[in-house]
Parts: sequence; C-alpha cells; structure tokens
Amino acid sequence: MHGELQGNGKQASVQGKAEYGLVPEEERPGYNEKIGGFENEIERGRGSRKKTHQGWSDTEYHGIFEFRRTIDGDYVSLDATFTDGQLVEITRND
Repeated sequence: MHGELQGNGKQASVQGKAEYGLVPEEERPGYNEKIGGFENEIERGRGSRKKTHQGWSDTEYHGIFEFRRTIDGDYVSLDATFTDGQLVEITRND
C-alpha cells in the first residue's frame, strides 16, 4: 500500500470507498524549515495522508438527535426529530 501513496497528488483507496491523497511535506506537522525536512522517518509519516471528500450522501435518517449545550450558564437540551431525512420538529427537554 505504501508504494501506491508516493508522489504528490496521487490517491489510493484504503478502506472501501474512502480515498486518501498525500499532503505535501511542507504542510505536515513536524516539518522543520531550518533543515528542509524532518528529524526522523516517523515525523515524515505523521500527517502525510488526508481523506479526500467524496461528496455528500442522502441518508434518509429517521429518528431523534439530542443536542446539549450551556447557554448563558443554563443547560439546554433539545430533541431534533427526523422522518425520511427531513427535520420534522425541534423540542426542548426540561
């Protein structure tokens, strides 16, 4: 698999439909501008791949998401109800 990922701009299918592209060395964490590279091979690999966005899919979600947040010191819990992928209702939980 490593051989398929060499060279900027190439992509490889790693798991199922996910695709990954190479991140240029200069943009990776651990890149040392003073020496023009990395201190070791482990640092070179860190952050070397980035998942390529493949577009959105319609999940037709059916169910309830619970959102929680503190607003001005008050805890707020909301339920968002979805049917066939459409938001049907938002209600506050007290």
